[in-house]
Amino acid sequence: MARVKYWFRNPRRSWLLAVLACLVAPLSSGTTPAEATEDLVRRLDALGSFRAEFKQRTYREDGTLLEDASGNFTFARPDRIRWEVEDPFPQVIVSNGLRAAVFDPDLEQLVIHEIRAHETSIREILGLGTAELAKRFEVAKEADTFTLLPVQPAELYSSLSLHFSAAVLIGITLDDKLGTVTEFGFMNMRPFGSTDPGHFVIDIAVGTDVVGNAEEFLRRQVDQEE
Repeated sequence: MARVKYWFRNPRRSWLLAVLACLVAPLSSGTTPAEATEDLVRRLDALGSFRAEFKQRTYREDGTLLEDASGNFTFARPDRIRWEVEDPFPQVIVSNGLRAAVFDPDLEQLVIHEIRAHETSIREILGLGTAELAKRFEVAKEADTFTLLPVQPAELYSSLSLHFSAAVLIGITLDDKLGTVTEFGFMNMRPFGSTDPGHFVIDIAVGTDVVGNAEEFLRRQVDQEE
């Protein structure tokens, strides 16, 4: 089975929108882009720092399911993230806003890369303020769904939609420029109040292949011999 990286990945509407249809009333909105942007930022600010379980599905343009993944997600304002995939393949991604560390334990590999100026990710969206959001996206609102259309052609995605149920973020849909779509559903969201920086450090065993400068992300484990 082909490996699919999670968090910066892609998918096509089906299961998530079916759930959202039951939660969000199909009402048209006369909200202006500026009003929609302000409303979205208010809702994101109200979320604060949080933890949640996630379900992710990736689809081809023709609707074929590529991957079905699940795990746990932590967002700590303003720009810390820990994305931990449990199924089908373990993977941990940690970001501090400038760089991201991707650890594949079964491959024994840790890769560090810089986050590009226009690399839209879940972290980017959750952490953007009103001015930056308005600069990078045109925001439309219908009921409790906000659709973001990138202003700059350098953005990786053609559109992003954030789905709320009242004050709770329940899903994000990312459409990329190749026609694939990523759907994220969030469950069991709760506040994250820890100030322990260790939550955003990756534990790896000695002998792991490390690509890039990993000092700020890495906690090495010493292999114990019998």
